[in-house]
Amino acid sequence: MPFLGMVFTVYYAAPLFLLRDYATVWSRSPLPHDYVAYSLEVTLTGLLCIYAGYYSPFAVLLSTLFPRCQMVWSRIGNIKLTGLIFGIAGLLLFIAERGLSLPLSFAQLLTFASDLCLLGVCLLFALQLTGGIGFTNGILLWGVLVPVRLWLGLGTGLTSEGLIIALILIFTYASLRHRVPWRIIIIGGLSFCIIRPAEQSFRALTWRGGTMEKATATDKSALLVTMIHDTVGSSISDDDATADDMIQFSMRRLGTDTLTLADVLHDTPRIVPYWNGATYYPLLFKLLPRVLFPSKPEEVTGQAFGHRYGLLNQSNFDTSYNLPQLVEGYVNFGLPGVILSMLLFGILYRLVQLTFVHENMGFGALVSSIYLSVKLLQIESATSLVLGDVIWTIVFLGIVSSVIRLTSSAVANSSA
Repeated sequence: MPFLGMVFTVYYAAPLFLLRDYATVWSRSPLPHDYVAYSLEVTLTGLLCIYAGYYSPFAVLLSTLFPRCQMVWSRIGNIKLTGLIFGIAGLLLFIAERGLSLPLSFAQLLTFASDLCLLGVCLLFALQLTGGIGFTNGILLWGVLVPVRLWLGLGTGLTSEGLIIALILIFTYASLRHRVPWRIIIIGGLSFCIIRPAEQSFRALTWRGGTMEKATATDKSALLVTMIHDTVGSSISDDDATADDMIQFSMRRLGTDTLTLADVLHDTPRIVPYWNGATYYPLLFKLLPRVLFPSKPEEVTGQAFGHRYGLLNQSNFDTSYNLPQLVEGYVNFGLPGVILSMLLFGILYRLVQLTFVHENMGFGALVSSIYLSVKLLQIESATSLVLGDVIWTIVFLGIVSSVIRLTSSAVANSSA
């Protein structure tokens, strides 16, 4: 819950105090200040509803219907080896995913499998904080897995793909040491103000239609490093205006959720009618993998939302405009939609916490709860995307736990 409050602050409040004007990147003119203020009121209402759902007796009562997850991984050596295998395999899959042209169903499987790297990093770092992983494994973790995954992730042109590795590490540290690593968070915030402006030009070169669209993942990552270096150099050599422009660009991107909500409050339902639950329709198909159901409808909420509210050019069919969960509640049912959807998310967060975190949880449940919590912090994504990811993440973690327990049993039997 403290992390969730921090994420809400970063996405919905803090950037507003650094912006010169309140306009989305694609807006024709700045938004009226009263709608920005109203968006903050709606945001605070949503956050309070999340806390109300999380701490409600109903959430605790509902949790009694679910079994308590136990993932007792007892053999430390086996866990270390598993973490290394996951980390390296996931890294290779992440590289392969960027270099291969695959059908959508197989591409989604590969994307999901590449998350093994994140889980491997979480495993190794949690072990290091609780008992140590040894010098060699430490070198592999901090000298290879973390920097390479961060570098390649940023090389996709999506800041979130790189920073998710940092979020995994921060969440793991805070969960096990019971304190927030503020220095790392501040450094990460400053880094975002440098990386995000450089990524704009980088995307123009490496995304669809760019001159380096067909380049390898490593070449793209190397190009981004060069562009970041040039961005920093220009901000140092030029006057203060360049640095201020970088801050304005980064804060406008970071504050998109608030400004988008203000846009929605201005247009709904006066210009754009309520969707009456249409954006939640993809949830009906989330349990059906595309490999087994090739005709599964594609989720195009990002395109539909952007065009419906004029946030995307009508001829732009390549860009997806994020529909945050809180905004989604409003575009469907107005303020009652915000209240109900945020209450349900609060209950969901508590169910996850009570299911995984308890006296007999075991090391595996500890790591799984951290990994799953990071997935749930994607408040800037639509409900169906987040819940679909969570559903298959739980399945994925169950398979991982079974494999680890089976290999541990096999090792124990062979030793005996």
